[in-house]
Amino acid sequence: MLGCAQTEQAIKAKQAQIRSCVVNNPLPLELDQHFGDNRPGGHHEVGEFLVGDSYVDKMAMSTTPPLIFLLLTATRFIRSRCKKERLDRRMNTALLLVDVINDLVFPEGEQLLAAALPTAKSINRLKAAATRREIPIIYANDNFGHWRSDFRAQVEHCLHDNVPGRAVAKDVTPGQDDYFVLKPMHSGFYGTALELLLRHLDVRRLILCGMATNICVFFTASDAYMRGFELWIPADCVAANSEQLSTEALSVMRTVLKADIRSSMERGLDDWDDPTSGTVKHDRLLKES
Repeated sequence: MLGCAQTEQAIKAKQAQIRSCVVNNPLPLELDQHFGDNRPGGHHEVGEFLVGDSYVDKMAMSTTPPLIFLLLTATRFIRSRCKKERLDRRMNTALLLVDVINDLVFPEGEQLLAAALPTAKSINRLKAAATRREIPIIYANDNFGHWRSDFRAQVEHCLHDNVPGRAVAKDVTPGQDDYFVLKPMHSGFYGTALELLLRHLDVRRLILCGMATNICVFFTASDAYMRGFELWIPADCVAANSEQLSTEALSVMRTVLKADIRSSMERGLDDWDDPTSGTVKHDRLLKES
């Protein structure tokens, strides 16, 4: 027979074993009792419980105070489910850049350039973060009436010719794995294969950036909303000819299109991935703008 001290030590050792299994186990907890050939790679003994991919006997379970075990179990279960949901949300997200490859050679182009320069820096940071998370990046770009050109030609033109939009293009240069569609009108959806591409990628959530906020970004956001896409339009990643035009367009997209318009610095991709983070109102941001 074990003495009281030895029995207490044995119980504490079993409790530590349970806590170690629950806290360190990378897989979701299953709360059901499992019997038979459920153990990975072979049979496990009747009387064992499955805790993720770890097995402990019922005696060890019984020596853990019920409340502690339930708390540890519930905590790990919730963490694993949230992690899976964050991954699912990340995998159905795309970053859509509207008219960022733009020579800005048109009336009022200089006005748009003044706002587009800081916007391009913000887009660059967001694009880098999306690339690290393997979020697809799509360029929806105007062909500017050049029906025989393609997107690569437009990129070369903006990067290497002496045009006002050159500095912007350098900050948002497409990567080798990025997608692109050429649009004939204001919306990225009109007359393009954008919707087919998004469905192919299983995208249901769009991070929409670009210019101009009140024209091409607005029309693209409207079409996305009507197709059921959830929208985040970071206020610091869009630009228009004036701050007032951009703020007014953002206000409409927030109110009518249910878009999140928090800046990329205020929200960030980690928050966008968080399943507990939903669309919120942004009256303070609009007032500050």
